Parts: sequence; C-alpha cells; structure tokens
Amino acid sequence: MEWVEGLAILSAVFVVVTVTAVNDYQKEQQFRALNKAKDDVEVHVVRDGRRTHVSIHDLVVGDVVHLSAGDLVPADGAVFTKSDLAISEKMLTGETVLKHKGAFQFTGANNADEPVAVSPAVFAGTQVEEGEGLMVVLAVGTSTYQGMMVEKMNEDDDDKSVLQTKLDDMTALITRAGAIAGALTVLVLLVRFAMAFWDKSCCKESWDNKIHHLEWLRFFVTGVTIFVVAVPEGLPLAVTIALAFSVKKMMTDQNLVRHLSACETMGSATTICSDKTGTLTTGRMKVVRLWCGGQLYDELRTFAEVPEMYRSTLAHSVVINSSFKSNIEVSSSGTVTRSDGNDTECALLLFADTLLAGTSSHGAVREAFPIDGAGRCSIPFSSERKMMSTLVPWSGPSADARGRPRGDRQVHRLFTKGAAEVVLARCDSLLNPDGSVSPLPPDKRSRLEAELTQFTIEGLRTLTLAFRDF
Repeated sequence: MEWVEGLAILSAVFVVVTVTAVNDYQKEQQFRALNKAKDDVEVHVVRDGRRTHVSIHDLVVGDVVHLSAGDLVPADGAVFTKSDLAISEKMLTGETVLKHKGAFQFTGANNADEPVAVSPAVFAGTQVEEGEGLMVVLAVGTSTYQGMMVEKMNEDDDDKSVLQTKLDDMTALITRAGAIAGALTVLVLLVRFAMAFWDKSCCKESWDNKIHHLEWLRFFVTGVTIFVVAVPEGLPLAVTIALAFSVKKMMTDQNLVRHLSACETMGSATTICSDKTGTLTTGRMKVVRLWCGGQLYDELRTFAEVPEMYRSTLAHSVVINSSFKSNIEVSSSGTVTRSDGNDTECALLLFADTLLAGTSSHGAVREAFPIDGAGRCSIPFSSERKMMSTLVPWSGPSADARGRPRGDRQVHRLFTKGAAEVVLARCDSLLNPDGSVSPLPPDKRSRLEAELTQFTIEGLRTLTLAFRDF
C-alpha cells in the first residue's frame, strides 16, 4: 500500500495546480473584459462626409476627429484647420507647459534653424486643455508614438500589495525556520546515532550496511519532511483565491475591480468619500433657475412664461455658442435618451429645446448657423478667460452698444457665456422684452448679484449669457 501515499501527494499537487490555473484564467478573462470596457471611448468623427460617433477601437487612418477641451487624443494625427488648441503632452515628455497646435510657426525668421513654436502634430494619449479643432488621423493602435513606447518598454506591473509583501516576508521567515529546524533534527539524530556506536548499544556493536545505511537515510528523510511541512506554500494561493472570490462578489454588486490588491485596501477602509455626481444622482445636469428681465423663473414658475423675445434670444445664445460635439437626443415624452459632450452644454441644449418647444429645436438652429458658416468665429472656453464667445452674422432686429435700433439690416452678433461674475462685470446694458436695450441700473445689478449669491449658496452652477451686436 506504499503507492497510496504517492497517489495522495500527486492528487494534492493536481488539485492545487488546477485551482491556480483556472483562477488565473478566469481572472485574466475578467480583467481583459474590464479593460476593454474601460478603454472603449466614443469619438466624434467626420467619416464619409457626415458626423458620427465611433468607438476608439474602430478609428482608422483618414478619419477626421473633432477635438475640444477635456478630450483625450485617441490617435496620432495632424491639425489641419485654424484652431487655438492647447494640449498637455506631459505624459509623453514630462513638460507641464501647454503646446499650442496649428499651422507651423517658428520662433525666428530662419525657419530651417529655429525651433518650432507651433506644430500641427498631435499624439495619442495627450490631453486637450483648451480650444477646439479638427485633426486627421495618421496612425492608430501600436503604430502611434504612445503604442511604440509601450511596445519597446513592455513592462509588466509587478508591484506587490502590502498584504502580499507581508505574506512573502512571513513565508521566507517560516522557510528559514523550517530549514534550521530540519537541519538541527538531522544533526541531533546523527549525533545520537554515533553515540550509540560509541557506547556499543544494542544493535550498534558493529556496522552493518544492510541495517545502518537505511537508518541514517531515514534521519535525512525526517529532516526533509520537517522542512517541507513547515513551508506554507499554500498560503499565498489561499489568499489569492480568497481575493479572487472577493472580486467576483464585488462584480455582482456592480463594482468593477481591476486589481486584487484593491480588495485588500477596501477591507482596511473605515471611511469612503464619494462624489455625488453619477453616484447619488443621475449624473445628468439640467437648468433649474433663470433670472431674466428682472424676473426669476424656476421649476415652480415654468420657463414657458418667459417672454418670446427672451426665449428666442436665450435659445439662440445657448445653441450657437456651444460646441458641436455637445448634443442630446430627446424622446417624444421629453426625456433625454442620449447626451454627448459637455454636461453643462447638454443641459443648456435641453433648456433651449424647452424654450423653443412647438416652434423649433436646437438642431434647426445649428443648421441655420453651421460650424463652417461664413463669418463665424469662436473663442473656446479657457481657464484664463472663464468664458466662451461665438461671433456669427445676424439678420433681424438688433441694437448697437448704446441701445439704438439698427433696423433689419445684417450685423454680427457676439454671444458669450461663462462664469457669472466675470461676464456680468463686462455687461452694462439690459435687454427689454420688446427687443430694445437699456442701461443696466445699479439696483438691478445689485439684485442680480444677490440672486447669483443665492444660487451659489444652494449649490447651483451659475452661468451668465450675454450678447453684443456689431
């Protein structure tokens, strides 16, 4: 029956190897699926002459990508339109200075020898900090500069968690202790064996190869057994399996965990600080307050009560002075089914549709004022200006800076939106319900500032919309 012991050992090894292999395979499959979902970002592109959304994995060379502030550049390419893009390339170069993108500009007169001040080249993985622009895709995937860097580095993340490090240290300590204990056991047994021959004990009067060789060999086997038993080779495996089951449990609770060490960290957490947007709320913004023409409108006082002149002006200001990447789809019941782009602008577009209900929509306004329309010019939002402006040709009732009507001749109208206190400080006139413009009196300015303060106290994001005719 000596074969039973060997079979038991073989079975134990088979079970351990099988469990490890299956667990690693399942974990790898889950992480691949999670990484694919995490990296699957929709990109705004112009393909076959029409605007559409495609997955970042479906980008091909020749696609035209619309970039705006906050976007991560999805591929290598070149900016081919006039733009004021400012891109952070610190993840590639380590430099924190923003790089402006556009037509080639050199720092000196001798273009061949002077360094480039502005370049049209953009690289995958960099961050758009300011401006808007169009770029044509020249390289995707591993053919990008970032992809080639990853291929060359080919570094695996071997950093161990705190728990794994402590387990490794404990395993090494127990292994050393087991080795010392096994060696001492063999040494003691050999000394005892030798003293038995010295004292001429029973069966130790003379050396017999058939008996005594097997006896000292058993001493060695005993020492090896002590060493093997002392080594906790199954402890890291047991911890890994436990963490893997924790990952699966958290996935059933809609918590995506990429690293097993995250379960260790969460197990030690006592307080969790969570952003409410998208967690405690729907993650979708909407307009809830409006101060217009000296009156305050909110959810109790419907926006339908806003005078017609204000509704038209506000809607055109919101739609024209917004990024074309921002768009919403609304169902027949008035519910937003899809929103793309900046959350604030999407909320304003829904507000514009509310103001234009029954007469028009934000899509119709955009068709009337296309992004490539003649005479259109935009200054995107930046952290320095804290506002965004768009100049378009305007036909219809208008007034000059002093409030004098211009008649129905074509002029240019500059729409501006931005931080409430910044834009308000630049305003000196007020639009009246009949379309005329009158100076903004100090009492109304004070009241408006008080309303803005109240909005801020309520935790609302405040914006001021303004315009000027030229």
